[in-house]
Amino acid sequence: MSFAKKAKKGYYGIAEYEDKNGVRRQKSAGRFSRKNQALAAAVALEEKLNKINQELKDYSLVDYYWRWYTLYEKNSITTVTQNRYKVIGSALKKYWGDTRLRDIKRSDYQAFMNWYGANHARDSVSKLNGAMKTVASYAMDDDIISKDFTSNVKVVYNRQRERKVQYLTSSEFETLKRATVAGLDHHNTSRYMILTAIYTGMRKAEVQALTWKDIDFKHATITVNKSSVGLNSQP
Repeated sequence: MSFAKKAKKGYYGIAEYEDKNGVRRQKSAGRFSRKNQALAAAVALEEKLNKINQELKDYSLVDYYWRWYTLYEKNSITTVTQNRYKVIGSALKKYWGDTRLRDIKRSDYQAFMNWYGANHARDSVSKLNGAMKTVASYAMDDDIISKDFTSNVKVVYNRQRERKVQYLTSSEFETLKRATVAGLDHHNTSRYMILTAIYTGMRKAEVQALTWKDIDFKHATITVNKSSVGLNSQP
């Protein structure tokens, strides 16, 4: 049963609830100036925790992943990042199927990383692993799992899929500029974007995110304050 605990200044509301293994646990509902406020908050939190635990304890990894994505990510990221999460979700479904989230151990996850990394470059593997670390963190907050199965797992990737960056020489740069300028067309913005990148050194995502408000023609300056990858980009 939840209760109010006396503090130096006010009261803490303490919610008691039962985790997925039937173990009684406690969680703070915050500090309040009055005892009845603390108790009411604790009771409300207890009801919420018991409900969440009952609903989520048998979630599969895939179902919980999509729940996390829909609640916390989908509405605050760009289409490019959304597509990345969809690719990750497809990989999870292919490997894990209906495996319950709470049944996954660190060794199971390492086997998955080995499987996925065998055919993917480091960047793709790192982004997937980053997303899964966040998912595991949220699952711990929801008391579905007690340990982070992604902790201390080795990131494995296919080195043959790594892209080698090749830079243009000075003469190649001049050739590119001449060809770009020669084909300028106000109906097509791509060539203007290329010239902007050449003369400013801006990244592709930064150029793509530019709006007219970012350009000061009077002082010949460009304000770079965002990118098309997403202002709060995730894995």
